[in-house]
Formats: sequence, C-alpha cells, structure tokens
Amino acid sequence: MTKTRTRHAYPFARRLGLGLAVAATLAGAAPARALVSGTFYVPAGFERIGWSYPGLSAGRRPQITEIGPWERTDYARFTGPAGEGELLFKTANYGPYVLSHAPGLARLARSWNHLRGRIRGWHPAQVVSSYFADTSFRRVTLDDGRSCVVFSGEGQPVTSDHEARPGLVYFGYFCARTGTTLDDGAARSVVTSLRLTYDRRTPTPDRRPSREAEAIAKGSLAARTGNARFPFPLATPYNENDGSREHP
Repeated sequence: MTKTRTRHAYPFARRLGLGLAVAATLAGAAPARALVSGTFYVPAGFERIGWSYPGLSAGRRPQITEIGPWERTDYARFTGPAGEGELLFKTANYGPYVLSHAPGLARLARSWNHLRGRIRGWHPAQVVSSYFADTSFRRVTLDDGRSCVVFSGEGQPVTSDHEARPGLVYFGYFCARTGTTLDDGAARSVVTSLRLTYDRRTPTPDRRPSREAEAIAKGSLAARTGNARFPFPLATPYNENDGSREHP
C-alpha cells in the first residue's frame, strides 16, 4: 500500500484504480443523525455495499445493518447468473474505538454457512493493494466441485492508537456458478469489483429493530446463507493518550 488515510481524516468520495471505492463525508458537512442500536434493514439509498462483478450486481438483496455502541456491521448477499456471494463490512464508531485485526481467511471462511465444513482445497494466498486497504484472497474448491474465492481486507488505520488498528474491516466470499472455474485473474476481478461506502453519517433507520433482519444476516446451515457469527464483533475501546486498551 503506497498511501494510507486515518479514520480521523474525511476525504471526498474517490473511485479507486483497482476497483474498490470509498466515500466519506467531511466533518461538519452534514449532521450525523442519532445512533439507534439494534439490527435493521438498511434504508433505501443508504446501502454501504455494492458489487459490480458482471452477472452478480443485478442480484442485489436487501442489506442488513447492526448498529452497536462501538461499531456498525453491514451484511449483504448478492446472487445472479455469475454465482453468489456474501459480505460483512464493519466500521468502528467515532470516539475511542478501533477494530481488532481480522482473523485468518480459514477462520473467516468457517463463519459463513455456505462454506462451513465444505472446503476441500485451498490455493495460495494473494493480495490486491488499493488506495485504502490491502485485500487478501484465496481461491478454494468446495465438496461439490464449485469454485470460490474468500477474501478479507482492512483499512483506515487509527494513528492515535499505538497499534494503528483499523477503523474498517470487510470479509466475504464469492462462488461461481456450477461448472465455472475461477482462475487467479477472475478471482482478482471479483475482489476488485467491490464497492464500499465509508460515510460518517449514520442514518436513523426508518423501522424498528427487526428480528427478521437479524435472522437473515445470521442465516442457517440448512439454507447455506448468512454468517453464523453475525455481527462478528471486533471493536474495542482504546486510550487516545497512550494508545492502550481500556478495560471497563
């Protein structure tokens, strides 16, 4: 990575050369709405996850967000003629909060109901560098022969934290339709076609917290959808004076 941005800087929206996009709002440009804790359907127009991979983006489903006191987690599932994929996108709330570094790809893969217990082959890990994050990915083969890619990335390091832990983390997978094999180039295209919006405004959901929304994000092994560990907590407070963690 040749450049970094801290979570305390708010650049205008950028279209990144490798296909990943981040949008941020300048401090004071728009008042943030009050946080409402719970799990909700994301209001129309405020979706933070996009995926422009051909044959996938048209299959967008309603997105889910879990808003907590320390972090926000967004879940999205995409389907289409090209295959299917799911993603979690996490951002630390403003204040003395950071996210722990994401676990390894094997552990992250096991959290997805679609992949848990089904991976039979792993290809070597690779990295795609972008303006705001490095994304690690590995091609995998499932027990039914389907070709998939699992990935994770993190960015917006908090410089006032002595460990420079990230302000955002994302991870997910994509599985090609049966009979299609993902080579390295195709896997890279899958990863770089992600569109993530990093916006400091948190809209007040227009509905009450929804158990149905939470159930969709958690999914089930039977349906092979969702993340069993949603919202996959990673946030921790830290002391801005010395960068150490604060223990309640």
